[in-house]
Amino acid sequence: MVPSEIRVARFLPFWKITFQTTGLELKTFGDFLRLTNQPIIVRKEHDDIELSFWFPAFKITPRSFLQAAMQLTVSQLRIPAGGRGKLENIYPVTLSWKEAFQAIKSVLAVSTLNKRNLYPFLPQIKVNSARYSLKYLPFTVHSHDLVQEHTGVSIMTAALKYGRQL
Repeated sequence: MVPSEIRVARFLPFWKITFQTTGLELKTFGDFLRLTNQPIIVRKEHDDIELSFWFPAFKITPRSFLQAAMQLTVSQLRIPAGGRGKLENIYPVTLSWKEAFQAIKSVLAVSTLNKRNLYPFLPQIKVNSARYSLKYLPFTVHSHDLVQEHTGVSIMTAALKYGRQL
């Protein structure tokens, strides 16, 4: 559970999957930022952070899934460390970590700003040594969106309703 300043928050589940790759070596968050050419200054401390991707642990439309995973992965340093605690107003887990794990290359491709630099190497990439954990992030309820308070990532409520039918 990630702490929230919001009095009435909706907690959505996310898989945090930590991994390394071979073929095209990705081990740290700094490696990811450089490969995807994110508009972030890569600092030494980014190379000390293990590479983790954040995936929705619930079914939503494919476009919303990839967008949320990409945005949370890029902005993961803004998410405070969580702890254990009793949660209220939680959304159920409807997507296994194994299903999320299968989307690693897709999220990597979507995150890359210069697609020509990555696409030829995608078939060579092998994902190794994955670990996963389930995290609940607080979202503020707006009229048509749920907005994550630390990162600003938004998920349309219609996408959640559609995901219940998948």
